[in-house]
Amino acid sequence: MNIGLDIDGVLINQEKYQLKKGRKYFMRKIQQELRSKHGLRIKTKDIRIVDVASSPEADAACTQNFATAEKVSANLCINSHGYGIRDVFNCSHEDETAFWYRYMLPYALFAPFRKDAVRVIRQLHREGHRIIPVTARAKSNENTFIGKLQRGLVKLRLRLKRIPYQTIVFCSYESGREEKDKVEACIAHELDIIIEDKKSNALAIQEQTNTRSFLFATRNNADIGCGQLRRFVNFSELYNGIRVYQEAESFNLLPRTEKMRLTADERERYYRAFRTYQKKYTYDADTVYRRGKRMQRLIRFGSWPFDKLFKHTIMGAANVPKEGGLIFTTNHRKLLDMPLVIRSAGRRVYHPVIKADFLETAAEGVLTDLGCIFVDRNDKSSREHARLTAVQRLLQGNDIVICPEGTRNKTDKPLLDFDFGAVSIAQNAGRPIVPCAIYHLRGRSIVNIGEPFEVGIHDDLADANLLLFRNTSKLLAECRYYCEASNLKREGVALR
Repeated sequence: MNIGLDIDGVLINQEKYQLKKGRKYFMRKIQQELRSKHGLRIKTKDIRIVDVASSPEADAACTQNFATAEKVSANLCINSHGYGIRDVFNCSHEDETAFWYRYMLPYALFAPFRKDAVRVIRQLHREGHRIIPVTARAKSNENTFIGKLQRGLVKLRLRLKRIPYQTIVFCSYESGREEKDKVEACIAHELDIIIEDKKSNALAIQEQTNTRSFLFATRNNADIGCGQLRRFVNFSELYNGIRVYQEAESFNLLPRTEKMRLTADERERYYRAFRTYQKKYTYDADTVYRRGKRMQRLIRFGSWPFDKLFKHTIMGAANVPKEGGLIFTTNHRKLLDMPLVIRSAGRRVYHPVIKADFLETAAEGVLTDLGCIFVDRNDKSSREHARLTAVQRLLQGNDIVICPEGTRNKTDKPLLDFDFGAVSIAQNAGRPIVPCAIYHLRGRSIVNIGEPFEVGIHDDLADANLLLFRNTSKLLAECRYYCEASNLKREGVALR
């Protein structure tokens, strides 16, 4: 296949880079403005950042900075879901140009590539696919000194990373012209797939050409319709998506409501075919194996320092079956909860299912190398990819760890409502759930492991989810009783 590949936003996380550098740049601009107009010197910490993407009701006047003898108003209004400096920081074309003249060389030379990008592209090349970067980097299509410099920097970075490619297509970055150039590039080079991050480009290509558009998930394209384009949160999931698209055979996944309408025989045939398909189309088995071994080594050598740093008590360890392919679930109040479950269940190959937000942090590389499964819970496509990946890991004999609450519980409730992800994965894979509960009290954690149970193919997921919720609640109550009993013992009170 001919695979088109955008660079800025796909290979390089331009969104993260411009948010980080743009905040500093425009904060300095506000400081300079207040100093020149009002003679006032303020610190960066005194400038309030207002994100209209997370606070739509934010007053548009937040960008109007002023100072009087009684009051200083210093606000930087941003739109973290915008595309490009002008959209994100609501600035002029001149300000955007000035920003990139300052940061063009550092970005082009040192902005890091996304985790797994180089590995996946090389793998696709080894499999016989032709890689064709299609980029709209500013001025790279112009026959000027800046244009030649931009083209040279792109080729230099690809060469330094030893990324193989057939040819590079440089498109205009001007609004309106960019879409047209990329559509023409897809037609001229007969691209089968193009990987984009800008939703307008991806939609135009999908509608006007025979090229299939894949979206690399960013804040800007988070609102794309579920049925319009497939979104991928990292390169591992993207590689699986490309391989599935490449195969002539495909499996028609049915939603939960339709599966319940099947007869008993039809349902058995459906799940048998589904599991056979998932075993057959597991493309990254070698990488998964290496990362599983890495996780086992971490558990082996990290258990002693972990026990010294984090005091915990394990209950019900005998309930963990010896065979692999288990789904460990736990309530979630602290970042430490998943590591506690992993430490308590023993040295096994785990694949924690965690939020895609971690891909924006410094821990991205480590978490990826340990085999974590990333999911954007607000995106249907991402949830589907994560569930299928989890099923594949279970069918390979590995374990997964998942928090059914979906996010950290910061309320007074013992538990948040459970998502259907854990029970759905258990039903699809035919593997048991091992419920766990964690109770934190005064610097010590109690980990309670319950008895495993299975979700049959004829079971109703709502009933299974309620059973999981009740089991977790019971385990949590046992943790509390253990703590109370321990306190009573220390006070010399006999227990009945």
